[in-house]
Amino acid sequence: MEDTNNVETRERIVTTAARLVSQRGRRKVRVIDVAKSANVAAPTIYYYFGSFERLMSEAQEMVYQQLSAPLKASLGEAERALERGDQEGFWVVIGSHLESAWQSGQQGRDGGVAKILTGVLSSEETTQKFEQMIDETYARWSELMHEGKRRGWVREDADTEALIAIFWSSSVGQAFLGGRRMRAIDAARVRRTFLAMSRANDVAAD
Repeated sequence: MEDTNNVETRERIVTTAARLVSQRGRRKVRVIDVAKSANVAAPTIYYYFGSFERLMSEAQEMVYQQLSAPLKASLGEAERALERGDQEGFWVVIGSHLESAWQSGQQGRDGGVAKILTGVLSSEETTQKFEQMIDETYARWSELMHEGKRRGWVREDADTEALIAIFWSSSVGQAFLGGRRMRAIDAARVRRTFLAMSRANDVAAD
């Protein structure tokens, strides 16, 4: 008989749900799918999570953490470049981060970030979790650009808050609202445009 107090069982269910969300997208994952793949009975899911929505919330959070890990790592690289006083390295990482974010959005409504965020707004708890995670990332972005401006690396007249909001948020928005023409925009072009608008020396990193 299954031990319903087994922490490993709960973790297996979340991991399984996260894998299915990553593969299929939130809308195509059902309770029976998770139960079968995790080798548990459907009622076990409700025992551990109370509702399927709670499980999906945790699964989406896990997938988001996995997908955003490389982007968060690049922010860490940019922060270290600031500490070293490495201006060129700073811009190379910022450009790479933007390009990667845009490419994720280009996967469309059935891939990338869209798989994770679909259905988030249906739960207040899930919405709050994602708002907090996104706010934390945005705050790091903002601090990077403000520190870059203090060092003279960022154009004095650049509205860094607006630039971050436009370029970073648009990379996510295109996954849900962007048509084919928007998703066809070359990610390197987006990177070059951002750097041209923000770099103090107006020379974009390749």
